[in-house]
Amino acid sequence: MAEIPPAFKPVTSAIRRAEEADKNVGDRDSAVLGYACRMSAISKATKLTTKQADETKFILSQLDLLENSKKSFNITEGDCINVVRQYGTMIFDKADEIDRNGFADKSTAKLFYAAVTYYDVLEFYGQLDSDVSKFIFSQFCCDLPKNTDSSKRNVNIQNGKLQKF
Repeated sequence: MAEIPPAFKPVTSAIRRAEEADKNVGDRDSAVLGYACRMSAISKATKLTTKQADETKFILSQLDLLENSKKSFNITEGDCINVVRQYGTMIFDKADEIDRNGFADKSTAKLFYAAVTYYDVLEFYGQLDSDVSKFIFSQFCCDLPKNTDSSKRNVNIQNGKLQKF
């Protein structure tokens, strides 16, 4: 795992998701997912940099990884949007099912947190519109360890919209 400079703490989750995807060597969807997460993170990191040597080194190492992935897998922006949306939805649906069945725990919160990261990447690509309710709900559910009883949260998704009652 790459050592992420302190100034880049806000992009840590996206970098970690990219590193997880990188573990599936040779799988195109994983390469696209890693590329998209890393691209989003580096775009934000360049705005956060204080121009320290470790920050520059980190950005350059991530740019090298981006360049290699793009060349190896011929990645397009459309690929990124489709794969990130697919993974974000898959992770969200898995966490939501666990939660609705009453088995939510810390690992469920981690799934929702991963979904938030993928929806954040979609936002980077300007493609969050149809997924915004899941994004908001996932952010809300990141507090699951504090309140694992979904019946006490007074929130639900109905027809793709966040409902509070």
